[in-house]
Amino acid sequence: MVTPFRIEGTKGEAKFQIPSPAGSDSAWYTATAINKAGRDTTRCRVNVEVDFSAPQAERKLIITRGTYKAKDIAAPELEPLHMRYGQEQWEEARVFEGDIARFRCRVTGYPAPKVNWYINGQLIRKSKRYRLRYDGIYYLEIVDIKSYDQGEVRVVADNPLGTTEHTVKLEIQQKEDFRSVLRRAPEKAAEAAHETGRTGFDVVKVDRPGETPQDREVVKLRKTQRIVHEKTSEETDELKSKFKRRTEEGFYESISAVEFKSRRRDDSYEDLLKKTKDELLHHLKEKEEAERKLLEEQGKVTIPTIKPERVQLSPSMEAPKILERITSKTVAPMDEVRFQVRVVGRPEPECQWFKNGILVEKSDRIYWYWPEDHVCELVIRDVTVEDSASIMVKAMNVAGEASSHAFLLVQAKAAVSFTQNLEDATANEKDTMVTFECETNEPFVKVKWLKNNMEIFSGDKYRMHSDRKVHFLSVLIIEIKDDAEYTCVVVDDENIRTSARLHVEGAALELIKHMESIEVPETYAGEFEVELSREDAEGSWFFGDKELSPSSKYVMSSRRGRHTLSVKDVRKVDQGKYTFVCGDLRTSASLKMKLRPVTLMQPLTDLTVCEGDIAQLEVKFSQENVEGTWMKNGQAISASDRVHIVIDKLVHKLLVENVTREDAASYSFVVPAQDISTSGKLSVQTIDIVVPLKDVSSIEGTKAVLEAKISAQDIGSVKWYHNDKLLVPSDRIQAVAKGAKQRLVFTRTYASDEGHYKLVVGKVDTSCSLTVEKVHIVKHMEDKVCSESQNVTFNVEVSHDGIDPFWTFRNQQLKPGPKYKMESKGKAHSLTVIDAMKDEEGQYMFHAGEKTSSAKLTVSGGAITRPLQDVTVAESQTAELECEVANANAEGKWLKEGQPLDFSENVVSEVKGAVRRLIIAITRPQDVGEYSYQVANSKTTANLRVEAVKIKKTLRNQTVTETQEAVFTLELTHPDVKGSQWIKNGVELQNSDKYEIITEGMVHTLKVKNCNTQDECVYSFKLGKLSANARLNVETIKIIKKIKDVTSLSDATASFEMSLSHDDIPVKWMFKGVELKSSDKCKILAERKAHKLILQNVDSSNAGEYTAVVGHLQCSAVLTVEALRVTKPMNNVEVPETQVATFECEVSHFNVPSMWLKDGVEIEMSEKFRIVVQGKLHQLKIMNTSRNDSAEYTFICGNDKVSATLTVNPVLITSMLKDLNAQERDTITFEVTVNYEGITYKWLKNGVEIKSSDRCQVRSRQLTHSLTIRNVHFGDGGEYQFVAGSAASAANLFVEARVIEFTKKIKDIKITEKKKAIFECEVSEPNIQVMWMKDGQELDMSEERYIVTAEKYVHRLMVQTVRMSDAGEYSVVAGSSVSKAHLTVEGRDIRISEPVEREITVLEKHRATFEFEVNEDDVEGHWLRNGVEIQFSVEERFNYVAIRKLHRLTISETYRSDAGEYTFIAGKNRTTMHLRVNIPEPPQIIRHMEPQSVEAGKPARFSVQVSGVPQPQVSWFKNSQALSPGFKCKFLHEGNEHSLLLIEVFPEDAAIYNCEAKNDYGTATSTATLNVEVSEVVSPDSAATVAPPVVISPIASTTTREGEPARFQCRVRWR
Repeated sequence: MVTPFRIEGTKGEAKFQIPSPAGSDSAWYTATAINKAGRDTTRCRVNVEVDFSAPQAERKLIITRGTYKAKDIAAPELEPLHMRYGQEQWEEARVFEGDIARFRCRVTGYPAPKVNWYINGQLIRKSKRYRLRYDGIYYLEIVDIKSYDQGEVRVVADNPLGTTEHTVKLEIQQKEDFRSVLRRAPEKAAEAAHETGRTGFDVVKVDRPGETPQDREVVKLRKTQRIVHEKTSEETDELKSKFKRRTEEGFYESISAVEFKSRRRDDSYEDLLKKTKDELLHHLKEKEEAERKLLEEQGKVTIPTIKPERVQLSPSMEAPKILERITSKTVAPMDEVRFQVRVVGRPEPECQWFKNGILVEKSDRIYWYWPEDHVCELVIRDVTVEDSASIMVKAMNVAGEASSHAFLLVQAKAAVSFTQNLEDATANEKDTMVTFECETNEPFVKVKWLKNNMEIFSGDKYRMHSDRKVHFLSVLIIEIKDDAEYTCVVVDDENIRTSARLHVEGAALELIKHMESIEVPETYAGEFEVELSREDAEGSWFFGDKELSPSSKYVMSSRRGRHTLSVKDVRKVDQGKYTFVCGDLRTSASLKMKLRPVTLMQPLTDLTVCEGDIAQLEVKFSQENVEGTWMKNGQAISASDRVHIVIDKLVHKLLVENVTREDAASYSFVVPAQDISTSGKLSVQTIDIVVPLKDVSSIEGTKAVLEAKISAQDIGSVKWYHNDKLLVPSDRIQAVAKGAKQRLVFTRTYASDEGHYKLVVGKVDTSCSLTVEKVHIVKHMEDKVCSESQNVTFNVEVSHDGIDPFWTFRNQQLKPGPKYKMESKGKAHSLTVIDAMKDEEGQYMFHAGEKTSSAKLTVSGGAITRPLQDVTVAESQTAELECEVANANAEGKWLKEGQPLDFSENVVSEVKGAVRRLIIAITRPQDVGEYSYQVANSKTTANLRVEAVKIKKTLRNQTVTETQEAVFTLELTHPDVKGSQWIKNGVELQNSDKYEIITEGMVHTLKVKNCNTQDECVYSFKLGKLSANARLNVETIKIIKKIKDVTSLSDATASFEMSLSHDDIPVKWMFKGVELKSSDKCKILAERKAHKLILQNVDSSNAGEYTAVVGHLQCSAVLTVEALRVTKPMNNVEVPETQVATFECEVSHFNVPSMWLKDGVEIEMSEKFRIVVQGKLHQLKIMNTSRNDSAEYTFICGNDKVSATLTVNPVLITSMLKDLNAQERDTITFEVTVNYEGITYKWLKNGVEIKSSDRCQVRSRQLTHSLTIRNVHFGDGGEYQFVAGSAASAANLFVEARVIEFTKKIKDIKITEKKKAIFECEVSEPNIQVMWMKDGQELDMSEERYIVTAEKYVHRLMVQTVRMSDAGEYSVVAGSSVSKAHLTVEGRDIRISEPVEREITVLEKHRATFEFEVNEDDVEGHWLRNGVEIQFSVEERFNYVAIRKLHRLTISETYRSDAGEYTFIAGKNRTTMHLRVNIPEPPQIIRHMEPQSVEAGKPARFSVQVSGVPQPQVSWFKNSQALSPGFKCKFLHEGNEHSLLLIEVFPEDAAIYNCEAKNDYGTATSTATLNVEVSEVVSPDSAATVAPPVVISPIASTTTREGEPARFQCRVRWR
């Protein structure tokens, strides 16, 4: 039922009436007055006290039609309305999770504004959860509020004249859940005999340790309807039918219906809990110990009265967020199923699992665990059909909760069998195909095929396919070996199978080609061949009657019916008959050897020897075993002790020892069988020594020569001896004969060469000595490691100069050349291996005589460190093949298909350091192939593929408005394609001011700028044979609302507004012929059709004509700038002390900012100074003036200011007080006269201010002030004082009274708050009148709490329900006697809930609210500010309200002086909060963003530290485009630190990132770049270069506060 309201009023006033208020009418009521000049509001609160408040339907405010419709066109205005009881400002809403959040507002404006609602920046659309309606007021209701709805709710209203909005923070609070308490009830409690469907029980609160029995609480819950959750048996037919098959229609819908039904039951249960919540909050009652024990024996539930603590949230907390949801599963019985959820949150969430909405308990079969961080896994082992259900996981922490749903379906597998088995088949050899076919009882069964129990696969030989239940196997091109058993097997159960046999009948066996006889030269190979009609036929080979076997002598082969025998190295013994036998078939042929002719390869030659030497004659033939004879002068020679005949295979030798002159003759060798003869002449010489040998000295490792001269020329048959041992020449020591000189040459002397040498020639000799100086190696060689093609240098140092270096590798001497470079400088020697290769890896050795030094060379990698990669490009794209070599100076070559590549303008090779690059500028189909780059022995290969380009997304027709930009976009299948053209009317377009052609990857874009009607036509895109067309249509625009002339104040803000016929049309604003650009002073805004130019802080230079240009249209208006001035100055003011002094002045314009100064110092709003602005009138009111307020006061408005002087005159007492004497019950009057009327004054008695009452009356008449006291008693005696400003006068009152004695005096009382206090006394005389006083002041007996009684001699004062403020000194006056006592009040143990925040921060002149909740109603509270109690009667800005258990202190308008500690006292307990009053500050970046360089696939994080009052709103931008939080990026905020977290970056994320911090007082920005590094890809065929890790950026020192996280970070690169 809607409470009726009445609104009445006439011009200038209005009245709002609630005829019959109800409890639901308790609220704040606001009256708003609006006209063209502005608006003003006033508000008040209505509290309706009711005994019981039943839930009422939401009240609707009925607004008379037309009340708020403006007659003239007006911009939107938005007024938020308060939906919840006690909500004073529409700034923050707190709603319990699961409840309904309601918001409403009133919007005015003409044309009617469009209203949109947003939650956390997302537009709200009408749905079941989001209810939107309008009945003159706009409403938003969010049903079943969730934790993730927490954030900001914003309402935006706009029309062509402007936009307005309002934002409220929505806070979601967790409900107190009593189900966990109720579930602990023992089962027997539910078995008590009660009415069917209802139950009753008592709840007893358990004593806490240390509590006394009398403090025990007993709570009785009313009987209420029992909600029975009937758990549907999993074995019912209904459930089985719902889980028949996943493929059946409506499968998941059935499961969802069951879950929704369970959820509805839970909702009804929640409603019940809400209704009984107050009963569960445990009303305090006492119960005897015996009764408590009785309850325990009866099985009653005992619970502790622990009040749920309010969860204190912090900015670092995060509600759970599910990153990886659980998925539905279909499994077979007795399988194991796992559901896995990935969830994050802070603090770490806990997970609960539900089956059909019922919490799952852990067991051996069903359990869950956390296998890794943030991952919870539910495991159900040995599943049965009954486990089919809806599965839900709920992740919870103190900041919120999240859930995920899935389904589990357990299906018993149907038994699979073959309804049609395979059948045997017969085929002939070389048939085309044979097909086997079988059929299963279930469709889509996976099978496999076997041949002789070995699995076969589809390919050139076999074809396999299935058609639902039927399965086929085809065997192609039948061969004899296909004769086998074929089997079809079910994959899931290999015991289910069917088999059949294929019988292959072969063709008749015949000899197609017989053997043929052959003749083969000796040592050559002979081959026999035979061909049979059947390929599978096998045969045997025979030589004579002996069967041959394969060996190195006999090689046999068989292929496709052709059989061959090859006889290697044919000899005489191989001649004969060879036979091939196959079954009954036989064929033979003969092999005959052909002898080769003997030839003389080396004939005899003339020979000259010295007398006494050995003469050796030799000949050589082409074959072995040649029979011949040696002849001397025609006579055959026989072997003897001195003459030897030697045959060595092809060589025949004649050796004659100790030659004499008689041996000189003609020698010949004759072969009669071959008719071969050769001869030579032997000459014998006698030799003498002409020049003997001489002694020689040498350094080890250098060259030495021993030389002698003999009488004969060119004699080679000499002998050299070393220490009497025959010297055998070698590579190092050589005997050289040159003419008559005989030399023994040491290319490198060894220390062991030292000794005696002798030369023997024939029968003469000569001797000498050789001395060798030893050499030592000072610095040895070192091992080296390099990559292929790199240069490596070995260095060694010896003890002597001039050593001939001798380098070896693998015992082979190295010589200088293109491969090796050898250098010697003094004692230092070096060897450089140029372009080292893998085969040059090993031991290198340096020789200095017999002294050696060695080192190992290791070639770790190939000459190519980074190989080529396959490249795929589209036709006409640029292809780049790139590799990297180990040696930047190494030369290599490019190959295509193994052949050297021909270079041209289109094919270019580049060398950049170690990088080798092949660039094909425009690829063509003929460029496809294999490309290689070869360096030395290393080679890398990659394939280039060229794909045809196609159109992926074609052009679309565009319709734009004049001045707008038209964009044609086309997407190809490949990026960076070259050679494309944009054509208009047959003419190719080029980049210009009018046209912009852009290619970004696969997207090709044409932008037509500043469109007009002449641009209407068809635009084409062409790429070779590809083409696409689209049409451009251009609409004309109109100016709907033109800009109007504006008059503005100097330093104020001026704006021009206009409306166009189309949305988002660019407008150019001009002033004095120059285009205006957006800046700090000039802001250009555009939203849809509305456009606005805002000029801030205008001055006279901004005055003039402004023009808005839209295409070919334009309109103008004039800005007039007026100066702000004071039109009515201030007057000097003279007031007496204590009066209010008021300065006022008038300015030229309404509602302009101003400033007041006192003696040049700015005045702040306070209790002393009140600043009032009413239109053009500005007032400064100085309250309760004193002499210190006398000063010069200045008013500043704009650039104008005025001053005036305040004179405060002292108050003077012209007639002083006089002492008075009085009798009991007399009436006395004190009177004083002052010099000014209307002053503020007070009367004091004994220093305590006197309050006016019926007995004590304070009067003022013109200049005379009086204090009259009736029925004077002895207690009235004392000093009375009149005070006015700095003036004061005092006098004494003496009261003569009877002497009455107290026979019993009042006594001190110590009592607890809320109890009753009684003071009692007894006097000596009966029935006399006494007076009761507190702290020297007479008690006000009109208060119902004070009860005074008298019974003859006894007098009592009763104070009911004692308060803390009642504490003090009480006295009773009887005649001239006084009895005094103290009342001490002890506060109760009132529990005060902890505040959500201990510190409140507000901006100056904003509202501040302190709230505390206690555990009892009707509690008297006290508030202290910085330890001093707040006097609410004096402090008008302070308001204290107690609503049941809630105590609220509100400061309507905060000053800087209000900052400090605020204490709330309730009973004997107290708690404090701090108020911080901030001065507004613009945002400031304390720590800026830093550039980031991140590897692809890794996260990136930008952080800034921001300050500002109020807290700035931080936005993030990428390349000036606003970012929104989502899966890709996260916005993090902790304290003053704001972070942008990019979860996983890729090359396209490389950009410039901006952070903008903004509040109402300014903006600050920070910028940084992000570089994304793409790691090198190494070919799998080549080993990656291994490098040690390198720290790129080390960790740095950091500073943090206690309790906050500390972060250390470093970047490491490795390979």
